[in-house]
Amino acid sequence: MINLLPPQEKKDILGRRKLKLVLLFEIGILLFLVSLLCTLFFVVIYLSGELETEKLLMAEKSALINLQAFSDSQNRVKVLNREFSDLTSFYKGKPKLTELFERIYARLPEHSYLKNISFVTDAERVKVSLSGFMPTAESLLVFKREMERDKDLLGVTFPAADWTSSKDIDFTLSFELK
Repeated sequence: MINLLPPQEKKDILGRRKLKLVLLFEIGILLFLVSLLCTLFFVVIYLSGELETEKLLMAEKSALINLQAFSDSQNRVKVLNREFSDLTSFYKGKPKLTELFERIYARLPEHSYLKNISFVTDAERVKVSLSGFMPTAESLLVFKREMERDKDLLGVTFPAADWTSSKDIDFTLSFELK
């Protein structure tokens, strides 16, 4: 094939071919960049969806853990309340011996002391027996009057043998609590 075109036309055709090649190359690069951007956009959307899903799962697990911890502490409170209720019901009918001992020790005269304290609980009352030492009969008499004045103590009795000596008396006392 013989090309009879003038040289200027040949240059124009060659320039248009080069332009077409450059345009095709640029369009190819542009399409590649657009597809790359679309791909990156879809990857970002996918990853953000996955991230939100993981956040929701973590929040759900955290809520479940908190709920479980709350449930565990609630169960522990129930157990402790039950134990406290059992203790309360156990001590409900029992006499308050610490108060009784405080009242007895408050009434003991100077230089006297208790040697033995025993008590027996009955269905209705508590029977208490004390034994101790009094330096004089006068202090024993004062102690007896103080004990008889207490309205919570019933049947305060001292055996007659306690009154036989006037010094260094080993006494015994028995009474019942209301």
